Amino acid sequence: MVVVLRRLILTLVEMRWWTKRVRVGVVGLYQAGKSVFMTSLINHLRQHDRARLPVGGGRIKLNWITDLAPRDGIPRFAYERHRNRLGGMQWPDKTLEVSEYRCLFTRSDRGHTTVDLSLTDIPGERLADMTMAGRAYDQWSDMILELLADTTEYRAHAEAYLALMSCPKTPAEEVVKSYRQLMGRLIFDYLPVVTPSSFLIDPSGRYVEPELVRSRDVEAMAATRVSGLDGPREFAPLSASWRTARPEVNSAFVRAYADYQRQIVRPLAEGLRDCDQLVVLIDLTMLLAGGVGMYNGNKQMLRQLLAYVDPGQGTGLALAHTLVHGLSAGRMRAADLVHTLTGGALRLNSVRRIAFVATKADKIHEQDRTKLLHLLEDMTRDLVSAARHRTNLKVGHFVCAAVNSTESLAEYPYLTARLPEKEEQPQKYAPSTIPEQWPESWQVGDFRFPNVVPWMPANRDAPPRHIEMDRLWNFLLSIE
Repeated sequence: MVVVLRRLILTLVEMRWWTKRVRVGVVGLYQAGKSVFMTSLINHLRQHDRARLPVGGGRIKLNWITDLAPRDGIPRFAYERHRNRLGGMQWPDKTLEVSEYRCLFTRSDRGHTTVDLSLTDIPGERLADMTMAGRAYDQWSDMILELLADTTEYRAHAEAYLALMSCPKTPAEEVVKSYRQLMGRLIFDYLPVVTPSSFLIDPSGRYVEPELVRSRDVEAMAATRVSGLDGPREFAPLSASWRTARPEVNSAFVRAYADYQRQIVRPLAEGLRDCDQLVVLIDLTMLLAGGVGMYNGNKQMLRQLLAYVDPGQGTGLALAHTLVHGLSAGRMRAADLVHTLTGGALRLNSVRRIAFVATKADKIHEQDRTKLLHLLEDMTRDLVSAARHRTNLKVGHFVCAAVNSTESLAEYPYLTARLPEKEEQPQKYAPSTIPEQWPESWQVGDFRFPNVVPWMPANRDAPPRHIEMDRLWNFLLSIE
């Protein structure tokens, strides 16, 4: 009891009563453009121009004060590097590790309150590891094997591995090798549930060699990548019969899985649940271009993510949040108090806002944006249908381009933009049109949305042109 009281006193003393904390987790599916998205958000905040970003319809000015060190030793988001690359007409490097941008700013309509904003950038590949969050090794194995056996797109690549699940005399190293080969095939067919994600991004943050991806050589990838933290600690999903017949292999995999879960999965999962808000970036043009298998796989990853985050609050927790929020004048959450008083042993769900964002809206004609919004709403509706009935949850849908690099022409569906192969002058071209609804089936290449060269002011104090980023800022700051 004394320890709990001491923690409570220290928490109250250390709280800055004039500061409101806003913690936003930015997660994205495959090639969703998180680095560009966050760079644009930060650029608009640090040099806010009400004409370029009309927050609150233009009546609210955001006044950036200073950057702060990220929480808990998280690496700092490389804003300057990404901004420099965009200003040089190059897209930023791919996100390879969790990073955070944190700053203080004020709003002109609430001059006495300082906002402590945290934007946490999470690599999209790591989302596949959410299948491990809160699950023991046997539960994870059963779930992955069910996905491989029952999902048409995955089963087409998993026959050899599934056959091994009926052969418990197979050497363990052959099982792991077969699973690595399977993950390579999934990558080359644009299927996103590749877990453990260390097969793509190792624990030190190194991404798979580009030449391996370009070669589409499954054997070479399987020979050089690992399924776990390192060679001695690899694991793969095993069937119940395999786990019973080979307890020594099962025990080794359980230990390797636990190490991976502790080092990679748990910090990611706890960080997500610690956020007030989630911004989920989805490049719907990539899902259309990548075929129905990519759509189904990404939908599965979103379902696993939201199932663990468990957004919204039950009645009891909502009442506790309201009480703590009121007593602290909006500066503290019930989740913060419980986490502090228990020394981190308990972590309540905190996510009360989810923004689903269809990114890269500049890759389509402006007349298709409404259809893109409808596709986004259709894809995500059932993911939050149950949570919508809980207390303290708001869900928004947005069609955005963080850096608008195209011009829509009057001649539908033509655009103009600088294309990678012809950077000197803008080119006129016609991307695919957006369907009224998701097709029942489609193949890789049925839709085409060419990549473009980013258009970003070389002056680093000048924020970029955008599409609907102001609406998203209104949502994040609870501006009605």
